Amino acid sequence: MDARSALRKKLREYRAKLSLHDQTVASQEITQRLIQDPRFQKSQHVAAYIAINQEVDPELIIKTAWENDKNCYLPVLQKKQLMFSLYKKHMLLIKNQFNIPEPPLLPESIIQPCDLDIVLVPLLGFTNNSERLGMGGGFYDRSFSFLLNDIRPAKPYLIGLAYEWQKVESFESSAWDVPLNAVATEENFYVNTNL
Repeated sequence: MDARSALRKKLREYRAKLSLHDQTVASQEITQRLIQDPRFQKSQHVAAYIAINQEVDPELIIKTAWENDKNCYLPVLQKKQLMFSLYKKHMLLIKNQFNIPEPPLLPESIIQPCDLDIVLVPLLGFTNNSERLGMGGGFYDRSFSFLLNDIRPAKPYLIGLAYEWQKVESFESSAWDVPLNAVATEENFYVNTNL
């Protein structure tokens, strides 16, 4: 097992031990931090995710977005890419092959990744510079690879949602890894100063 896989395993095991109480409290703190951010307040198109396996839960952020007449989107797995489909209140979600709930993928409900204002991204680990260690599938990296251009577009603004304990000193990154613009935890808002 390489160092990156070993780190994923360790972080996954630690996260699996989180109580629902700890997950809920951290998610509420992160929600408060995020909804006060001017970027969130100005945004119109926000992509989130449905939390699984004790991930930080963005449910309250989604509800706040709806209350403020923002459009919310969820990722839908298509082959090895993510498509983003409109997510409305009371919408029936269907589980994909990874057991992750997704909205129906209708042509009129799809938004291109480059048209999103903010994307809330799940993760296993992150560094001070907002490097993201995901689950290893590369879905977010492939979907947002256009952000690796010499001049990075201003949007979408990628924000990782994490517990403070998920911050690690460093890990080996790959050329295709798309850095986050920021990471929000229950204690801090880390902004990537290299972008």
